[in-house]
Amino acid sequence: MSKAVIDYWEQGAERYRDHAYKFNLKGERYPFYETRRSLMADMAKNLPRGKLLDAGCGGAALVIHFQSLGWDCYGFDGASNMVKVAHDNLKECGLETSRVTQGDVTDLRAYGDASFDIVISAGVMEYLNLEEEKRAMAEAHRVLKPGGHLLVENINGLFDISTFNRFTMGFYADQVLPLFFQDKAERERLMKRIEGLVTNPDKPSRQGTFSTTRDQVFTRAEIPLSYGAKAKSFGFEQVEQGFYRYHAVPPLLFEAEPTLEQVPIAHELALSRHWIGNLMASGFVALLKKV
Repeated sequence: MSKAVIDYWEQGAERYRDHAYKFNLKGERYPFYETRRSLMADMAKNLPRGKLLDAGCGGAALVIHFQSLGWDCYGFDGASNMVKVAHDNLKECGLETSRVTQGDVTDLRAYGDASFDIVISAGVMEYLNLEEEKRAMAEAHRVLKPGGHLLVENINGLFDISTFNRFTMGFYADQVLPLFFQDKAERERLMKRIEGLVTNPDKPSRQGTFSTTRDQVFTRAEIPLSYGAKAKSFGFEQVEQGFYRYHAVPPLLFEAEPTLEQVPIAHELALSRHWIGNLMASGFVALLKKV
């Protein structure tokens, strides 16, 4: 993982401590962390309990939650300040701080071959370039027991189609036009025409309430429809996908009508396996099996 990403989370540890998993306490815009946790727990509920590794565990919220569900949980994070937050949270729950250490998702030499029944990873893969992802997936595969599972979260690259903003523009520029037009000048001409069709090609703002992490540090999205084939190239079979962080309407409407952002909350888990998630959910979780 790049130094820029590690630095981003070193600096963001205190904000994480103050806001993560505190939707009802802090009046956050949306229960992002809680929704993701609920989905990941639901996707793992039928797996036999065993030893779990959270690769990039942040403040150890998933370590603590899965421990309460009967797993024997361990984790690591690349940012030392996040490890400190994790240790504080573990102490508060009466768990040993030794369960969480500092480490790198691309280098799991601290863990032996076939030593875990499941590896989970949330909010990590999007910060890795393709070579880093390859190493991280190889390491996850190595530390898993035969038939073990990887529960991994990614940004949904298809969601950009539904935002009707500069991310939609980026989707056409990166994913669509290069398939049909080899000439760069022609792609640029067509992008100008597409810009004329999008009412808000410069939104959302890169700062303020509706800015995104994507404007602050490198992130990378995945296309859920092709993720199964990608997982296969890493030695995994995709068992299922679950979508989360649904949007009932394009997010550009939230600033004028904030209550619209919270409409999907009651429907998240019920719709987590619905096909509409490919377009209207900004994140997805894949349950993969080591083969």
